Amino acid sequence: MATAHQMMLRASLENHPQHELHVQDTINYVNAVAEHYATMMKQYVDAKIDKLVSVEVNKQMNDTRVQLKMDEKSVQSAKKAIRGLFDGFGR
Repeated sequence: MATAHQMMLRASLENHPQHELHVQDTINYVNAVAEHYATMMKQYVDAKIDKLVSVEVNKQMNDTRVQLKMDEKSVQSAKKAIRGLFDGFGR
């Protein structure tokens, strides 16, 4: 966001209205692409999180070097925390 603001400020100081429009179009395009990929990534995480967490929990539970006790509340808390990592994307 700071970069976009800086780009717009520089364009406006050059006193070329067409350049300002071009910079704004570029910023809008980059924002749209970033939002698209952030949405795709969040959808992927939402679709895969249950399986990924289950696989990792099973892997750790079957490791003879590790002794774990898992309850459903902890699993749900872990899933929520992982989803939370991706909530900030696209803002």
